[in-house]
Amino acid sequence: MMRSLIVVALLIVLQAPSVAGEQFFTSRISVTELIDNCRKAGDRLLRYDCAGYFMGIFDQMSFSEQICPPQSDVISRQAITVALKFLNDHPENWHAAPVVLIGQSFKAAFPCRADSPRD
Repeated sequence: MMRSLIVVALLIVLQAPSVAGEQFFTSRISVTELIDNCRKAGDRLLRYDCAGYFMGIFDQMSFSEQICPPQSDVISRQAITVALKFLNDHPENWHAAPVVLIGQSFKAAFPCRADSPRD
């Protein structure tokens, strides 16, 4: 189930900017369901079902150079914390697909500088 959600999330992120007027499908999970599930993890932020959703989006955005995170051993925890904080700080946007909001949080936290070389 989680693997299916990640695949759908990745497809949405890849196609979202270019779908003006086109129909595309979003995940069945809502922001509220995602946050509730992550809260069940308590202090264990890296719990598989919560972290997997966030990290699938994070990895796809990193590979496609939509974001430029630093090289770090704690980047997974940092990325999840960034996404959860963004979601919690913006309940007025919870009607949007979680993948869109999470993508916005990563773009704000890990921007690519125009003059930075990308591998």
